[in-house]
Amino acid sequence: MLHRRRVLSKPAVMALLTLVVAAAAWAGKPQTDSERLDRIHRLFKRSKFFFFRKVPEMTVDELLVARRQRPIVLLDSRSPAERAVSTIPGAVGKDELDAARAAMPEATVVVYCTIGHRSGIVASRMRRHGVDAVNLVGGVLAWAHAGQSFTDDGEPTRTVHVYGRRWSLLPHDYVATW
Repeated sequence: MLHRRRVLSKPAVMALLTLVVAAAAWAGKPQTDSERLDRIHRLFKRSKFFFFRKVPEMTVDELLVARRQRPIVLLDSRSPAERAVSTIPGAVGKDELDAARAAMPEATVVVYCTIGHRSGIVASRMRRHGVDAVNLVGGVLAWAHAGQSFTDDGEPTRTVHVYGRRWSLLPHDYVATW
C-alpha cells in the first residue's frame, strides 16, 4: 500500500504558528508588573523566532538614546482605532510616513505596535523595500513598563489601546483598552 505524505501549505503553517504564539499569550495571567514585563519579552522572542527573525530591533532604552543622537521616525503600525486612544509622543501613522521620511530622508524608522509582532512584520516588509527600519522590542507595552508617556490628541494619557484582552500586560498604573 502506497502512503502519501501530507505537506502543509505555507498559509497553513503560518496559521498554525500564529495559534502557537497566541496560545502562549493566553496561558495564565501574570500578576506583578515584573511578571508582566517578563511575559512581554517571552512573547516578543517567540514571535520574532517564527515571523521576523532577521529584522533588527531596538529596546526602549536604546530608542531613547538614539532619538538624541540621530534622526528617528517613529511609526505606529497599529490600527487607526488603536492610535486614536493613545500613541507614543512624536509617532506617525502609516498615512503620515511618507511625509515624515521626506522631511528626514536619512532617518531610521522605528516601528511599533502593542508587543512587537505586527510591527516586526511591517519592519520586515519595509526592509525588503530598502528602508532602514527596526522593530521596537515589546512595543507600547515595553514603553509603558519603562515609565514613558503616551498622548491622546496631544494630551497626556494613562489609557493605552492594546491589541486585545490577552495582551493587557500594562503596568498596574496604566489603563488598558481594546
